[in-house]
Amino acid sequence: MSPNASRVVADVLKRSVWAPGALPVPPLPSNPDRTVFSLTLSLVSSSALAPEYENLAFRGSTVEAFSCAAVPAELTGKRIEAVLTLVGEVRTPRWWISDIHVLP
Repeated sequence: MSPNASRVVADVLKRSVWAPGALPVPPLPSNPDRTVFSLTLSLVSSSALAPEYENLAFRGSTVEAFSCAAVPAELTGKRIEAVLTLVGEVRTPRWWISDIHVLP
């Protein structure tokens, strides 16, 4: 379990598809020629995945979270629960999203 992982409830504002090489900082240095998807999220609630770690996904903030797995366009406008993990260096941090579930 990553110390930078948070479980969030968020509203999906936007979905984007990034062609290989389109991101200024490659998401996967080992595979820069891969299509990447992103969701712009408005965080409604969040908590650290493990209680011994600090929650870095702040309620009320808007973040862009990336995925190498295809993310359906139908998520736009929906409320989801997901796991966000902050990775990268101080100058180029990036949120990754996983375990996405649409809420009723």
